[in-house]
Amino acid sequence: MVACKSIVGCISTTLVTAIITTYNRPEKLLLALRSVLVQTYPHIEIIIIDDHSTTCYEGVKAQLPESVSYIRLSKNSGACAARNEGIRRAKGQYIAFLDDDDRWMPEKIFMQLHTIAERDLCLCGSQIAETGKLRVCNQQVITLQMLLDRNGICGTSGVFARRTALQAEPFDEQLSNSQDWDLLIRFAIKDVIAYAARPLYLFSDGNHDRITNRIKTMPIQQLDGRLKALKKHRKIIGEANYRKKTAGTILAYIGERENKITYIKYCLQQVGIFSTMSYLLSKLCRKLRLGQ
Repeated sequence: MVACKSIVGCISTTLVTAIITTYNRPEKLLLALRSVLVQTYPHIEIIIIDDHSTTCYEGVKAQLPESVSYIRLSKNSGACAARNEGIRRAKGQYIAFLDDDDRWMPEKIFMQLHTIAERDLCLCGSQIAETGKLRVCNQQVITLQMLLDRNGICGTSGVFARRTALQAEPFDEQLSNSQDWDLLIRFAIKDVIAYAARPLYLFSDGNHDRITNRIKTMPIQQLDGRLKALKKHRKIIGEANYRKKTAGTILAYIGERENKITYIKYCLQQVGIFSTMSYLLSKLCRKLRLGQ
C-alpha cells in the first residue's frame, strides 16, 4: 500500500464497509443501523445480511435509506456465513462488523481508521450496555499471547480490518462459537493487532442468562462442538494451556448439571485426570473463599 502524505487527507476519502448481521431481531437491527448512520466519519457503505430470519422484517426494510443494501440469505447458515457473504459483497478498503444487538459509538470508525495504520486489523474497547461496565485494555497493540491468555478482549462488533486481509482470512464457518477469537488468533499469528483503547461500541449482554442456561443443559455432543476452536489451535495454545481451557469449558457449570458424573468422565477422556482434578479443586477453592 502506498503511504499517504497526509493521514487525515488519506482517511477523508477512504471507503469503509459496515456489515450488520441480523437474525430475528428487527427492532434491534434499527438501533444498530442508527448507530452507523450517525458516525462522525461520512464515507461508509452499509450492508445488512439477514441470516434467513423467520421473523418478518418488512416494516424494517421500509424504513431503510436507499443507500443501505439489504441481503437475505436463502437459508439459515450461521453468523460466520453471513459475515463472509458481507465480505464478498463489500467495496470498502476496510470492513467493520456490527451484530444487530450491539451499537457503535459515533466516533468508532473515525478512531479506528486513525489507529489501524499499516496493520491489517484493529480492535477497540467496549462498554456493556446493560451495566455500563467498561472493557478497555491499556494497550496500543494486542499480541498473540494476550489472546491466548484471555478471552473477551474484543467482540466481533469491534473488529475493523482491511478487506483484502479478510478475503484471505475469512470467518471459519465450521465453528459454532468462538468465531471472533479464532479470527483474531489467525491474524495475531502473522502480526500484532492495532488497538484503540477507548470504549467504541456498546456490547449487549442481555442474552447471557439464556445462553448460560442453554450451556448448562447442553448434551455432550453439542459441547464437543464448543471445543472446536480450542482443538483447532491446540499446538499454538500449548498443551498445558489447552488442557486447562478445555477443562474449564467442559466443567464450567458442573455444579448446576444433573448428570455431573457424565461430564466429569468426558473431561477425563479429553484432558486426563490432572487437568480435570485441578479445575475441580480450583472451583471448590473459589467457592470456599466466597463462603458458598
